[in-house]
Amino acid sequence: MKFFRQVTTAQKNAIVIMGRTTWDSIPPKFRPLPDRTNIVLTSRPMPDAPAEVVVARSFDEALTKCPEDATVYVIGGSQVYKTALVHEHTKAVLLTEITCPDGHVECDTFFEGFDQSLWKKQPYERLQTFVGDNVELPGKDTCVEEKGFSFVYTLWEK
Repeated sequence: MKFFRQVTTAQKNAIVIMGRTTWDSIPPKFRPLPDRTNIVLTSRPMPDAPAEVVVARSFDEALTKCPEDATVYVIGGSQVYKTALVHEHTKAVLLTEITCPDGHVECDTFFEGFDQSLWKKQPYERLQTFVGDNVELPGKDTCVEEKGFSFVYTLWEK
């Protein structure tokens, strides 16, 4: 979560776009996510949402609510990811690649719709530039080990 927080707050005009289920999954005491504009995609009213939360009915509508100089991060859920991945304005994907030593991971959520043939994995130095100096990255070619999993942060661009 540290990397996520650092990346999505590193820019002055940062915006996170998420679906209603993702919003609901964040414990109320942590909503809205601080130091960034929160846009929630939903077709239902959100009468209890804090005043600073922006509500949009579609991904395109959400983008119209973003200033030109904003850095926009899509943080879930699966339908929002699918929409963003094929959207003409999506130019980059920050992807955490996770592996497990025994190769078997019990999970119920997958990152679907990411066609690697449409993207180019960038070198570590480009990732460093993309996330900026305020984000702590592990060293080049360094896998982070945590709770039986290994992961690396990667950047993919069109």
